[in-house]
Amino acid sequence: MEHQSAGSGHGGVLEPPVFILSCARSGSTLLRYVVDTHPEVCCPVELNLGPLCAHLRVAVGGTLGEAFDADADEREKERAVMAEVRRIILDLMGSYAAARQRRLWCEKSPANVRYRELLHEVFPDARFICLYRNCMDVVYSLIEFSRLSFFDDLLHYVQKNPRNLVEAMIDYWVGQTTRLLAFERQHSAKCLRVKYEALVLYPRQTLESLTAFLRVEGDPGLLDKIFSTPHHLDGGGDRKIRVTDKIHKSSIGRGSSVPLKYISDDTLRTMNRLLSELEYPPVGPDWNRAPSPYLAADSTTEESETTIRVEDGLRSSPRYSYD
Repeated sequence: MEHQSAGSGHGGVLEPPVFILSCARSGSTLLRYVVDTHPEVCCPVELNLGPLCAHLRVAVGGTLGEAFDADADEREKERAVMAEVRRIILDLMGSYAAARQRRLWCEKSPANVRYRELLHEVFPDARFICLYRNCMDVVYSLIEFSRLSFFDDLLHYVQKNPRNLVEAMIDYWVGQTTRLLAFERQHSAKCLRVKYEALVLYPRQTLESLTAFLRVEGDPGLLDKIFSTPHHLDGGGDRKIRVTDKIHKSSIGRGSSVPLKYISDDTLRTMNRLLSELEYPPVGPDWNRAPSPYLAADSTTEESETTIRVEDGLRSSPRYSYD
């Protein structure tokens, strides 16, 4: 079975795919809107293509057996399986891109971080946008988001530490960030690092880096069209973006309200090591008192009336099941 090219199989040739890799609550939905607004790129709702590749690998492997002799080389079988998985995904996404008249598709499911190496194996020509956000702001956002339920990836960490949601959320960020940084180091030529804070505070400079990495034409007016351009809405992601009309700065620095008393010394050291590698300021004794390092000292916080207190979120934490 021949290795498939990036062609869609629908009369046109697509560029190699791009995947946005990030942990949850890192701004991937906003980044998806930015990318999807470009006239050459489509970025659908979360399709979980990483998990899909894993399932297809099993299904294809179980149905291609008769095509090989009993003594066939296992590596040859694996190459054939991967080529077929690639063909299926490219055909699916090629149809989607063709329907939207785009030549490049991008997918952003946070679950893909766990399947990063498989995605690289299935799509060796793919490129990856590695999206990061300050740990404490992610923790704040996760607690706010999880008041009613925990998504599957997070539930694992909560079950390990059910009495301390802050530590559970930090453990999730540490795990995802550690995996992502290792992948970025190993495949640096195929990765672009983007920070949520840069996307929000310096969107035009960030957009320039993105368009260069995606190998598409720059569009000076793109940022003005993000929230007026139609985007597919059915699927995972931050639903609040549906009622958003501009890029807000209000979510930056909210993690400063996460009480340090919930963070053990070992967890703090591990988190600060990763924050330092990402060139974020460390979390120190003055964390709950110092202003956000990302915003000017005299800047006002947007939407302050809707801000929740983390301690309230901890006291009213949702029930969850171990099933």
